Amino acid sequence: GFGSFEGRRVTSEVSESVREFVTAVIVTYADRADMCIRVASAALHAGADSVVLIDNGSAERSRSLLESWVGEHPAVILRRMSTNLGSAEGFATGLSAALKRAEVDLVWLLDDDNEPDEAALQILRIQRAVLQERDSVLLASCRPDRKLSRLLSSGVPVKRAFPSPSCFLNFNVVDYALAFTRKHSTREIGDVVFGVPYSSYGGLLIPSAILRVSGLPDPRFFA
Repeated sequence: GFGSFEGRRVTSEVSESVREFVTAVIVTYADRADMCIRVASAALHAGADSVVLIDNGSAERSRSLLESWVGEHPAVILRRMSTNLGSAEGFATGLSAALKRAEVDLVWLLDDDNEPDEAALQILRIQRAVLQERDSVLLASCRPDRKLSRLLSSGVPVKRAFPSPSCFLNFNVVDYALAFTRKHSTREIGDVVFGVPYSSYGGLLIPSAILRVSGLPDPRFFA
């Protein structure tokens, strides 16, 4: 279950012997090339070995900017889609492109506004290195701008931070009451790893072995 990782401490070192090839996959759309380029640059600076950019129906200005920037960065490839087909199709296309390279061990998914901290990928790599279940586990980056990350960092247990199965539109009167009656300790974001029932695309670090067995996101789910 997702609680099996509850409260594990992150170690501070990773052996070079477990160094793995990481490709970042970034999906952009509309007129967001400036943000996308910042994210791609940050991903490379954080240690990604290559980047796959998916132009999911961008505006003409952004198309030109992306094409020009990619031409200056040999570690980056660009795939263009004629129209915005949604996140699932965009990430499926990016993952498919990434997996064509046999040397890819891990794929790091990022939205075009998910600019990672310099140490973000290293922290994920460190945690992966000490997980016995590393080949069957996806790691989700901690995102302080998201409510769930803030709740977990404030000490709220995983089962309380996520909506309960009986909630409607993420609301359950019992959960709401408990939020005012429970006290939690604080901890540093990124200090502890937790098992969670689900996560958004942005920030996921996925072993390529899982993708090759389980397949890609279903493009019928537009979001």
